[in-house]
Amino acid sequence: MRYFQNKKTLSILIFIIVLVMIVWIFQKNLLNISFFNKTNNQIEFISEIVKDKPYLEKIKDFAINEYSAEDKILFKINADEYYSYKQSPIQLFEVKVKTYNEKQEEGAILSSKEAQISDTSEIIFNGNVNIETLNDVYHELKSESILYNSKKGLISSNKKVFYQGATAKINSEGMIMNIENDELLLEGAVSIDQDSGAQIESSNLFISYSKGAKVYQSKEKTVYISSENKITAESGVVIDMMQDLTKLLGKVEILESSGTKIFTSDLIIENNKDAEIYKTDKPSEYISKQSNIKADNLYYDVLSKKINLEGNVLAVYE
Repeated sequence: MRYFQNKKTLSILIFIIVLVMIVWIFQKNLLNISFFNKTNNQIEFISEIVKDKPYLEKIKDFAINEYSAEDKILFKINADEYYSYKQSPIQLFEVKVKTYNEKQEEGAILSSKEAQISDTSEIIFNGNVNIETLNDVYHELKSESILYNSKKGLISSNKKVFYQGATAKINSEGMIMNIENDELLLEGAVSIDQDSGAQIESSNLFISYSKGAKVYQSKEKTVYISSENKITAESGVVIDMMQDLTKLLGKVEILESSGTKIFTSDLIIENNKDAEIYKTDKPSEYISKQSNIKADNLYYDVLSKKINLEGNVLAVYE
């Protein structure tokens, strides 16, 4: 009888332990919600929780200069609030970081509502991050974490990054930037949503604002999607945001919604709210169910559905 009772007691204990483990796993997964699914109110609420944690030191209007072993200034930090903890990184709120290169010249300036300082003196920015470069160029990004490494002079992230362009919104799998120039690289798969309605899918997009230009460029296979057509370019894309011009490089295939195909290369696209024009001076081939037409160049007005094939035209009709 006692054996039966002990066995029953053991079963109850095992059941309770299993139940506790299930609840613990559920809570852990619940906390691992993606950063991009949090609303601004949730992020602000989490920030308030961080401030309410027991801290070792709190400083308002915090300012500090970080120096290297060679007594060279690496960066300057200004923050509205500073919190230090026993076993957690230093927390900063409403923070601005001014960077310096090896020659002690000012580099980029980073600002964010929230950041941490790691044990290795790396600064990790959270949420919306603005980067102002040497030539007064502004990059506006959002990510779970963007890291500034003062020893390498690099700003980077291996998390999903949202980039707000002049007339486009861009999502990528990471980013890297040198503090000494106006250029950055959005790494991995890249999706560009243009204000005109077109979508571009590529990878490893290079963004340059040098000398007043606003150019996005990739050397990887690129797909351009509009309401009417899907265009694939084998050798990449160059987007001039100042002139609303997109150039699809290398061999290009245009697939219309009707199933008609056009094969060409180095296609230029003029796309704005008033027009969508495809043009190239390279040999082009138009293939539909009724015809096969070859020509030296192409001009295609998408909105009016007019296609001009000119120069040494050779047509075969069925």
